[in-house]
Amino acid sequence: GRVNLEAFLAWLFPATAEGELLEGQACVASAESSSSSASSQVPAICGPQSLCEHPKSPGEGASQRAVDMRKELGMDEATFADRISKLAVSFPFQGYIPLTEHRGITLSQLRRVEAFMEDDVHTWQDFHKGTAVTAETANLYNVNAYLIKPSTNVDNCAFVELLTCIDQRPEWFCSHWWGEPIKAFIRCVQEHQTLRRPPGDMTEWAYWVCAYANRQHSLNEELVKDPSKTSFFKAMQLARGILLILDSAATPLTRIWCAYEEYVALTSDSAMLLDISTATDSGADLLTDGLTDAEKALDDEGQARRLQVHRQAAFPLELLCKGLRPLLHKAEASQPIDRVRILNKIARRDLAELDEPPHEEHDMYDEVNCCLAGVFAQAGWIKGVLNRSVRKDGFIEAIRGDPHRKVWILDLSMVDPDDADLADVGEALPAQLLQFTLSCRRCEQVNDAGLAALAGHLPGSLQ
Repeated sequence: GRVNLEAFLAWLFPATAEGELLEGQACVASAESSSSSASSQVPAICGPQSLCEHPKSPGEGASQRAVDMRKELGMDEATFADRISKLAVSFPFQGYIPLTEHRGITLSQLRRVEAFMEDDVHTWQDFHKGTAVTAETANLYNVNAYLIKPSTNVDNCAFVELLTCIDQRPEWFCSHWWGEPIKAFIRCVQEHQTLRRPPGDMTEWAYWVCAYANRQHSLNEELVKDPSKTSFFKAMQLARGILLILDSAATPLTRIWCAYEEYVALTSDSAMLLDISTATDSGADLLTDGLTDAEKALDDEGQARRLQVHRQAAFPLELLCKGLRPLLHKAEASQPIDRVRILNKIARRDLAELDEPPHEEHDMYDEVNCCLAGVFAQAGWIKGVLNRSVRKDGFIEAIRGDPHRKVWILDLSMVDPDDADLADVGEALPAQLLQFTLSCRRCEQVNDAGLAALAGHLPGSLQ
């Protein structure tokens, strides 16, 4: 049946004396009195879960958390009570989803976050910068402080559990930086879903985003010692691939959790895909790991690959170049212990050694860095040719140094290469390459000298 919020709050915050509530409890309880007219909007808790099945009492610690949040936000009790009331109406609790990895979020649900933010952001402040937040600059740090944590406090739930009580297994896992503006993040997800969904498929995909999937008031239960036992890793195992969302500074490449996520994608036995996106003023640019389903549906594979090249041509070259020399082992973490454990996991140390000081250098660090550089180099090679910067920017070394690269399919027919361009391709061929396909149709500047330079570098491993 429907939740009796008055009875629930009475159970959650028992009076310390007749008619008396602890400080902070009144802030939460006021949501009922302020929103009684909207009580009909509160949906029934659905699914097999129930409050008593939650791993710990929903209200455990909620009172003190409310006090702490109010102080952090710099609000008086009445203002904070109004915020809790507004959140209770806008995002009523739906039900618990037991497995964190099943708490993906859809594009339409992200739009609800965006709509609330646009309506409410005029009251927000950026605590780190000491400046006002706008709808264009609001990021996950801001949304977490003003929306996610206050709205999930009473039920000690994940934000996704305020949107649905149904499992939403992720199609894709989002690797990103919390400082990315929410609007930019959503544009990247929208472009990715539009391009990646099969033709005619209008099903909404779920994307796993840590801020919305994890229970922010119980992170110690989500982030355990072994990174491969965390909710992050479990969600990645369900996803088709990872969507790496880059800001203009490629900040995710300097964050240790993102480094771990790229490590999982690049070393997974399940051939996990790694797509890369960045927001533009009006949309987003996307680099796909291979062809999209729509491109695969074309009868002419050559045409499909030319469409991919054309689609990816707008991706900023300067951002591609930031990925050619990654140093993921130098990445930083908000919690130093996370960096220690992740680097030790990448170095494949035993569980008992995960808290030991990590190696400064390690072969596995180099392997992951080189694999990621190869991904960026392949995606940006055409742009490098057009900009005459393949050699200068390090594209050659990045492709040649990719230890996992077994296949390279390159179509230069749209950029009219010359002999020097073919010589660059030859120098870049990895020693372990098994399949190499090069198209130079109607390339009038290619002569025997260029073909000879290319042939001289063909590896003996080719099949």
